[in-house]
Amino acid sequence: MLSRLLIAICSIANINTGGVDTTPPQIILATSVITHVNSTYTLTITASEHVNNLVTGDLSLTGCTVGAFSTSDGITYTATVTPTSGTTVTIVLPVAVPSFLASND
Repeated sequence: MLSRLLIAICSIANINTGGVDTTPPQIILATSVITHVNSTYTLTITASEHVNNLVTGDLSLTGCTVGAFSTSDGITYTATVTPTSGTTVTIVLPVAVPSFLASND
């Protein structure tokens, strides 16, 4: 049975207070998988700024497991997603989780 993929994209409100960078960075979760899958695939998480210590345990997962993240720059992270059942795969990165180097999260 094929699993259906749902990915949540964090949407963080913009805040501006003059000359201080208080605009929270943006996070995008993406994959090349369109709808139904029955095998592993790659999840890519891209941040607009450097993220400190993002780990797969930060994700909220349903219907899948996610392997360890790989990154070379602290901005783009990749991991392998493995569906665990024939149900909907849901991957969510809560807005409060990412910690950014600029401390403007």
